[in-house]
This record gives sequence, structure tokens and C-alpha cells, in this order.
Amino acid sequence: MKIQDVAQEIGISADTLRYYEKEGIVAPMRGENGYRYFDEDDIMILKYVVVLKYAQFSLSEIRDIMREPDQETLDECVQNYQNLLSSKIVELNQMIRNYQIIVGLLDQGLTLANGSRSHSKDKEALNEFVSQIYDDIRREE
Repeated sequence: MKIQDVAQEIGISADTLRYYEKEGIVAPMRGENGYRYFDEDDIMILKYVVVLKYAQFSLSEIRDIMREPDQETLDECVQNYQNLLSSKIVELNQMIRNYQIIVGLLDQGLTLANGSRSHSKDKEALNEFVSQIYDDIRREE
């Protein structure tokens, strides 16, 4: 498949595909005309990338996950891979908890827009939650 076809199928821009190639994420074949041709393996790799990006993995982390380790560094790569996945599980679980609290607040009609001005107890709980989420976000940066 040509780059425009892949971009349309996967739902990412041709520029992003070129960037992924530059970063070593995907390596499409080149025709004599210089055009990139993506095969089914390339398409699957790109689907993995989309899923991992959705799961909040950085491009650097994705590259590390998808890298083929050489025999000399296999044990080290496996350990790094396990550490990365473990920390990502912790991070995603925290995000899930935060989103569950947000959904609960929305279900109760407590929105950031009105701040529950009429109920000081609700406003206090909301402010505490926002501060906690803010601290989590800042810690991740």
C-alpha cells in the first residue's frame, strides 16, 4: 500500500507515517520510484503504535517496546521491558481511578463549570479532587 492509502486506513497523517519511519518505528519498502510501500506487517506495527499511543505510551517507549533485542542484551532488554510495563500499569491504574472519580462527580452534577457553589461541602471535595489530579499530572511531567 502507498503512504496515502495507509494514512487513510490507519487514521494518521502521511507526515506522521514519515516521522515514524524516520524514528525507526516502521520501515516500509521503497520502490524504484522512491515511493514507500507498506505491507501487512507494517500495517500491524502501525496499529500497535496507535493502540500504545492511546494507552499513553510515548513514542520513545513504543520504540523500546518494539525494538528487536540482540542476543547480547536480551536479559537487559527483557528487564527494561518489564519495568516499563510495570510503571505504565501503575500510571494507567491511577488515570482510571481519576477518571472514575470524574465520572462520579459528573453523575452527581458536580461540574468544574459551576463548582457546586451552593454546597460548600461538595465544593471542598471537588477542590480537593482537582488539587490531587493536578498534583498527579504535574508529577508525571
